Amino acid sequence: MADIPEPNGPKVVSLFSGMGGMDLGFRFCGYEVMWANEFVRSAAETYARNDSKAILDTRDIRKINGQTDILSKIPTTEVDVLTGSPPCKSYSVAGLCEDGWGVKSHYSGAKKQRTDDLFPELARIVKEVRPKVFVAENVPGLAERRSRVFFSAYMRLFRELGYKVEAKILDAQYLGVPQKRRRLFFIGVRDDLGKNPVWPKPSPHIYTVRDAIPYAKRVHVHGKDRASRISWLPADKTPIPTITVAQVRAGKNAKSFFGSNLNILTDDGIRRKITPDEAKALSTIPADFKLTGGTQAQLERVARCVPPMVAESIARRLLEYVFG
Repeated sequence: MADIPEPNGPKVVSLFSGMGGMDLGFRFCGYEVMWANEFVRSAAETYARNDSKAILDTRDIRKINGQTDILSKIPTTEVDVLTGSPPCKSYSVAGLCEDGWGVKSHYSGAKKQRTDDLFPELARIVKEVRPKVFVAENVPGLAERRSRVFFSAYMRLFRELGYKVEAKILDAQYLGVPQKRRRLFFIGVRDDLGKNPVWPKPSPHIYTVRDAIPYAKRVHVHGKDRASRISWLPADKTPIPTITVAQVRAGKNAKSFFGSNLNILTDDGIRRKITPDEAKALSTIPADFKLTGGTQAQLERVARCVPPMVAESIARRLLEYVFG
Protein backbone atom coordinates (compact mmCIF):
# COMPACT_ATOMS: atom_id res chain seq x y z
CA MET A 1 0.00 0.00 0.00
CA ALA A 2 1.21 3.45 -0.90
CA ASP A 3 1.06 4.98 2.59
CA ILE A 4 3.16 2.32 4.32
CA PRO A 5 6.89 3.09 4.73
CA GLU A 6 9.61 0.48 4.53
CA PRO A 7 9.86 -1.14 7.98
CA ASN A 8 12.77 0.19 9.98
CA GLY A 9 11.42 0.18 13.52
CA PRO A 10 10.47 -2.17 16.36
CA LYS A 11 9.51 -5.78 15.63
CA VAL A 12 5.88 -6.87 16.12
CA VAL A 13 4.09 -10.17 16.70
CA SER A 14 0.36 -10.01 16.09
CA LEU A 15 -2.32 -12.28 17.56
CA PHE A 16 -6.03 -12.40 16.66
CA SER A 17 -4.97 -10.25 13.74
CA GLY A 18 -8.27 -10.17 11.83
CA MET A 19 -7.76 -8.57 8.46
CA GLY A 20 -4.89 -6.51 9.90
CA GLY A 21 -6.30 -3.19 11.15
CA MET A 22 -4.13 -3.02 14.27
CA ASP A 23 -1.10 -4.13 12.25
CA LEU A 24 -1.69 -1.44 9.64
CA GLY A 25 -1.53 1.25 12.30
CA PHE A 26 1.83 -0.02 13.53
CA ARG A 27 3.13 -0.44 9.99
CA PHE A 28 2.22 3.18 9.23
CA CYS A 29 4.81 4.12 11.87
CA GLY A 30 7.55 1.93 10.44
CA TYR A 31 7.13 -1.06 12.76
CA GLU A 32 7.84 -4.43 11.18
CA VAL A 33 5.12 -7.05 11.67
CA MET A 34 7.07 -10.30 11.54
CA TRP A 35 4.49 -12.93 12.53
CA ALA A 36 0.69 -12.92 12.66
CA ASN A 37 -2.05 -15.33 13.65
CA GLU A 38 -5.63 -15.41 12.38
CA PHE A 39 -7.94 -18.39 12.73
CA VAL A 40 -10.94 -17.17 10.69
CA ARG A 41 -10.36 -18.15 7.07
CA SER A 42 -11.99 -15.14 5.41
CA ALA A 43 -10.07 -12.72 7.64
CA ALA A 44 -6.78 -14.55 7.00
CA GLU A 45 -7.41 -14.39 3.24
CA THR A 46 -7.86 -10.63 3.45
CA TYR A 47 -4.77 -10.25 5.63
CA ALA A 48 -2.62 -12.27 3.21
CA ARG A 49 -3.77 -10.21 0.24
CA ASN A 50 -2.54 -6.86 1.53
CA ASP A 51 1.21 -6.46 1.16
CA SER A 52 2.30 -7.71 4.56
CA LYS A 53 5.45 -9.82 4.57
CA ALA A 54 4.56 -11.31 7.95
CA ILE A 55 4.52 -15.06 8.49
CA LEU A 56 0.80 -15.86 8.76
CA ASP A 57 -0.22 -18.78 10.98
CA THR A 58 -3.90 -19.72 10.57
CA ARG A 59 -4.19 -22.28 13.36
CA ASP A 60 -6.29 -22.00 16.50
CA ILE A 61 -4.33 -19.92 19.05
CA ARG A 62 -4.74 -22.76 21.55
CA LYS A 63 -2.42 -24.90 19.39
CA ILE A 64 0.36 -22.32 19.15
CA ASN A 65 3.44 -22.22 21.37
CA GLY A 66 5.29 -18.93 21.75
CA GLN A 67 8.74 -20.49 21.71
CA THR A 68 8.50 -23.18 19.04
CA ASP A 69 5.91 -21.59 16.73
CA ILE A 70 6.82 -17.90 16.97
CA LEU A 71 10.30 -17.15 18.28
CA SER A 72 11.90 -20.00 16.37
CA LYS A 73 10.36 -18.76 13.11
CA ILE A 74 11.41 -15.10 13.18
CA PRO A 75 14.92 -13.62 12.76
CA THR A 76 15.14 -11.84 16.10
CA THR A 77 15.84 -12.90 19.64
CA GLU A 78 13.47 -10.38 21.20
CA VAL A 79 10.01 -9.16 20.22
CA ASP A 80 9.40 -5.45 20.79
CA VAL A 81 5.59 -5.40 20.64
CA LEU A 82 2.93 -8.08 20.83
CA THR A 83 -0.58 -7.03 19.80
CA GLY A 84 -3.90 -8.83 19.98
CA SER A 85 -7.66 -8.32 19.72
CA PRO A 86 -9.31 -11.48 21.09
CA PRO A 87 -12.93 -11.99 19.94
CA CYS A 88 -15.16 -10.15 22.38
CA LYS A 89 -18.67 -11.59 21.92
CA SER A 90 -18.75 -13.04 25.45
CA TYR A 91 -18.00 -9.65 27.03
CA SER A 92 -19.95 -7.34 24.75
CA VAL A 93 -22.90 -5.48 26.25
CA ALA A 94 -24.55 -5.89 22.86
CA GLY A 95 -23.63 -9.57 22.76
CA LEU A 96 -24.02 -12.54 25.09
CA CYS A 97 -22.24 -11.26 28.21
CA GLU A 98 -22.36 -13.83 31.03
CA ASP A 99 -24.91 -15.94 29.14
CA GLY A 100 -22.12 -16.80 26.73
CA TRP A 101 -19.43 -17.78 29.24
CA GLY A 102 -18.29 -21.34 28.65
CA VAL A 103 -20.62 -21.71 25.65
CA LYS A 104 -19.47 -22.64 22.16
CA SER A 105 -20.96 -20.53 19.36
CA HIS A 106 -20.28 -19.67 15.73
CA TYR A 107 -17.87 -16.81 15.18
CA SER A 108 -17.43 -15.10 11.82
CA GLY A 109 -18.10 -18.24 9.79
CA ALA A 110 -15.67 -20.38 11.79
CA LYS A 111 -16.70 -23.60 13.51
CA LYS A 112 -18.26 -23.33 16.97
CA GLN A 113 -15.84 -22.32 19.69
CA ARG A 114 -15.66 -20.56 23.02
CA THR A 115 -14.53 -16.92 23.03
CA ASP A 116 -14.43 -16.17 26.75
CA ASP A 117 -11.21 -18.20 27.18
CA LEU A 118 -9.20 -16.44 24.46
CA PHE A 119 -7.85 -13.54 26.51
CA PRO A 120 -5.98 -15.99 28.79
CA GLU A 121 -4.48 -17.49 25.61
CA LEU A 122 -3.10 -14.04 24.74
CA ALA A 123 -1.61 -13.84 28.24
CA ARG A 124 -0.06 -17.28 27.78
CA ILE A 125 1.70 -16.16 24.58
CA VAL A 126 2.88 -13.00 26.36
CA LYS A 127 4.42 -15.25 29.01
CA GLU A 128 6.13 -17.45 26.42
CA VAL A 129 7.36 -14.68 24.11
CA ARG A 130 8.16 -11.99 26.72
CA PRO A 131 7.74 -8.93 24.44
CA LYS A 132 8.94 -5.57 25.68
CA VAL A 133 5.41 -4.20 25.26
CA PHE A 134 1.99 -5.68 24.61
CA VAL A 135 -1.13 -3.94 23.33
CA ALA A 136 -4.51 -5.68 23.60
CA GLU A 137 -7.97 -4.51 22.54
CA ASN A 138 -11.46 -5.55 23.59
CA VAL A 139 -14.94 -4.17 24.20
CA PRO A 140 -15.66 -1.83 27.14
CA GLY A 141 -18.05 -4.48 28.47
CA LEU A 142 -15.06 -6.50 29.67
CA ALA A 143 -14.59 -3.93 32.45
CA GLU A 144 -18.30 -3.62 33.27
CA ARG A 145 -20.97 -5.51 35.22
CA ARG A 146 -20.21 -9.14 36.02
CA SER A 147 -17.44 -9.28 33.40
CA ARG A 148 -15.34 -7.04 35.64
CA VAL A 149 -14.23 -10.08 37.61
CA PHE A 150 -12.42 -11.25 34.46
CA PHE A 151 -10.99 -7.79 33.85
CA SER A 152 -9.51 -7.70 37.36
CA ALA A 153 -8.10 -11.20 36.95
CA TYR A 154 -6.41 -10.31 33.65
CA MET A 155 -4.87 -7.15 35.10
CA ARG A 156 -3.52 -9.16 38.02
CA LEU A 157 -2.20 -11.88 35.69
CA PHE A 158 -0.27 -9.43 33.50
CA ARG A 159 1.30 -7.84 36.57
CA GLU A 160 2.33 -11.27 37.84
CA LEU A 161 3.99 -11.87 34.48
CA GLY A 162 6.22 -8.85 35.11
CA TYR A 163 4.49 -6.00 33.31
CA LYS A 164 3.38 -2.55 34.33
CA VAL A 165 -0.10 -2.61 32.82
CA GLU A 166 -2.86 -0.05 32.44
CA ALA A 167 -6.25 -0.22 30.73
CA LYS A 168 -8.20 2.65 29.24
CA ILE A 169 -11.25 3.15 27.05
CA LEU A 170 -10.31 5.03 23.89
CA ASP A 171 -12.87 6.65 21.61
CA ALA A 172 -11.84 6.56 17.95
CA GLN A 173 -13.57 9.88 17.18
CA TYR A 174 -10.89 11.67 19.24
CA LEU A 175 -8.03 9.86 17.48
CA GLY A 176 -8.54 10.87 13.87
CA VAL A 177 -11.34 8.45 12.98
CA PRO A 178 -14.76 9.74 11.79
CA GLN A 179 -16.51 7.06 13.84
CA LYS A 180 -17.83 6.99 17.41
CA ARG A 181 -16.15 3.78 18.48
CA ARG A 182 -15.27 3.12 22.14
CA ARG A 183 -12.94 0.22 22.86
CA LEU A 184 -10.97 -0.97 25.88
CA PHE A 185 -7.20 -1.11 25.39
CA PHE A 186 -4.55 -2.70 27.58
CA ILE A 187 -0.94 -1.53 27.36
CA GLY A 188 1.73 -3.40 29.27
CA VAL A 189 5.43 -2.48 29.51
CA ARG A 190 7.89 -5.07 30.81
CA ASP A 191 9.12 -4.19 34.28
CA ASP A 192 12.83 -4.30 33.42
CA LEU A 193 12.42 -1.42 30.93
CA GLY A 194 11.69 0.93 33.83
CA LYS A 195 8.91 2.75 31.97
CA ASN A 196 5.16 3.08 32.37
CA PRO A 197 2.43 2.59 29.77
CA VAL A 198 1.79 5.70 27.71
CA TRP A 199 -1.40 6.75 25.93
CA PRO A 200 -2.23 8.83 22.85
CA LYS A 201 -3.49 12.34 23.41
CA PRO A 202 -7.02 13.13 22.18
CA SER A 203 -7.15 15.30 19.09
CA PRO A 204 -8.89 18.70 19.39
CA HIS A 205 -10.46 18.09 15.97
CA ILE A 206 -13.23 15.52 15.45
CA TYR A 207 -13.45 14.21 11.89
CA THR A 208 -16.92 13.86 10.42
CA VAL A 209 -18.68 11.60 7.94
CA ARG A 210 -18.29 14.25 5.25
CA ASP A 211 -14.54 14.38 5.82
CA ALA A 212 -14.45 10.71 4.81
CA ILE A 213 -17.30 10.74 2.27
CA PRO A 214 -17.33 14.19 0.59
CA TYR A 215 -20.72 13.66 -1.07
CA ALA A 216 -22.52 12.65 2.15
CA LYS A 217 -25.10 15.25 3.20
CA ARG A 218 -26.66 13.52 6.22
CA VAL A 219 -26.09 10.38 8.25
CA HIS A 220 -28.79 8.28 9.88
CA VAL A 221 -28.64 7.89 13.66
CA HIS A 222 -31.27 5.95 15.59
CA GLY A 223 -33.62 8.19 17.55
CA LYS A 224 -36.75 7.38 19.54
CA ASP A 225 -38.64 7.65 16.28
CA ARG A 226 -36.54 6.06 13.53
CA ALA A 227 -38.48 7.80 10.79
CA SER A 228 -38.22 11.23 12.36
CA ARG A 229 -36.16 14.02 10.82
CA ILE A 230 -33.95 14.33 13.86
CA SER A 231 -32.58 10.86 13.13
CA TRP A 232 -30.77 12.32 10.12
CA LEU A 233 -27.88 14.49 11.30
CA PRO A 234 -25.69 16.75 9.12
CA ALA A 235 -22.77 14.69 7.82
CA ASP A 236 -20.41 17.64 8.27
CA LYS A 237 -21.20 17.85 11.99
CA THR A 238 -20.86 14.30 13.29
CA PRO A 239 -18.88 11.04 12.97
CA ILE A 240 -20.83 7.92 12.06
CA PRO A 241 -22.00 5.70 14.94
CA THR A 242 -19.90 2.59 15.62
CA ILE A 243 -19.83 0.21 12.68
CA THR A 244 -20.76 -3.13 14.27
CA VAL A 245 -21.16 -6.69 13.03
CA ALA A 246 -24.69 -6.74 14.45
CA GLN A 247 -25.64 -3.77 12.27
CA VAL A 248 -24.04 -5.29 9.20
CA ARG A 249 -25.93 -8.54 9.65
CA ALA A 250 -29.18 -6.85 10.67
CA GLY A 251 -29.03 -4.76 7.54
CA LYS A 252 -28.55 -7.77 5.29
CA ASN A 253 -32.26 -8.52 4.98
CA ALA A 254 -33.63 -5.18 6.09
CA LYS A 255 -36.78 -4.09 4.27
CA SER A 256 -35.86 -0.43 4.50
CA PHE A 257 -32.81 1.74 4.91
CA PHE A 258 -33.72 2.17 8.59
CA GLY A 259 -32.30 -1.26 9.33
CA SER A 260 -29.13 0.11 10.88
CA ASN A 261 -27.04 3.23 11.38
CA LEU A 262 -24.98 2.49 8.30
CA ASN A 263 -26.93 4.85 6.05
CA ILE A 264 -26.24 8.16 4.37
CA LEU A 265 -28.18 10.77 2.43
CA THR A 266 -26.07 11.89 -0.52
CA ASP A 267 -25.90 15.34 -2.08
CA ASP A 268 -28.05 14.12 -4.97
CA GLY A 269 -30.86 13.12 -2.60
CA ILE A 270 -30.34 9.34 -2.46
CA ARG A 271 -30.77 7.55 0.86
CA ARG A 272 -28.82 4.30 0.99
CA LYS A 273 -26.55 2.04 2.97
CA ILE A 274 -22.84 2.72 2.96
CA THR A 275 -20.63 0.65 0.66
CA PRO A 276 -17.56 -1.34 1.75
CA ASP A 277 -15.30 1.35 0.29
CA GLU A 278 -17.13 4.02 2.30
CA ALA A 279 -16.88 1.83 5.41
CA LYS A 280 -13.11 1.67 4.83
CA ALA A 281 -12.92 5.45 4.64
CA LEU A 282 -14.95 5.78 7.86
CA SER A 283 -12.51 3.41 9.57
CA THR A 284 -9.31 5.06 8.18
CA ILE A 285 -8.45 1.98 6.13
CA PRO A 286 -6.45 2.91 3.01
CA ALA A 287 -8.42 3.10 -0.23
CA ASP A 288 -6.11 0.58 -1.90
CA PHE A 289 -6.59 -1.99 0.89
CA LYS A 290 -8.16 -5.05 -0.76
CA LEU A 291 -11.22 -6.62 0.87
CA THR A 292 -12.23 -10.19 -0.05
CA GLY A 293 -15.62 -11.87 -0.31
CA GLY A 294 -19.05 -10.40 -0.99
CA THR A 295 -20.45 -7.10 0.27
CA GLN A 296 -21.62 -8.44 3.64
CA ALA A 297 -18.33 -10.25 4.24
CA GLN A 298 -16.39 -7.10 3.40
CA LEU A 299 -18.51 -4.98 5.75
CA GLU A 300 -18.07 -7.55 8.52
CA ARG A 301 -14.30 -7.48 8.11
CA VAL A 302 -14.32 -3.69 8.50
CA ALA A 303 -16.70 -3.86 11.47
CA ARG A 304 -14.38 -6.23 13.33
CA CYS A 305 -11.30 -4.17 12.51
CA VAL A 306 -9.35 -1.91 14.87
CA PRO A 307 -9.28 1.42 12.97
CA PRO A 308 -5.67 1.79 11.82
CA MET A 309 -5.54 5.44 12.93
CA VAL A 310 -6.28 4.38 16.52
CA ALA A 311 -3.51 1.81 16.42
CA GLU A 312 -1.18 4.34 14.79
CA SER A 313 -1.77 6.84 17.58
CA ILE A 314 -0.77 4.19 20.12
CA ALA A 315 2.21 3.08 18.05
CA ARG A 316 3.53 6.65 17.76
CA ARG A 317 3.38 7.21 21.51
CA LEU A 318 5.22 3.96 22.16
CA LEU A 319 7.81 4.90 19.55
CA GLU A 320 8.41 8.26 21.21
CA TYR A 321 8.36 7.20 24.84
CA VAL A 322 9.29 3.52 25.14
CA PHE A 323 11.47 2.91 22.08
CA GLY A 324 13.00 6.36 21.93
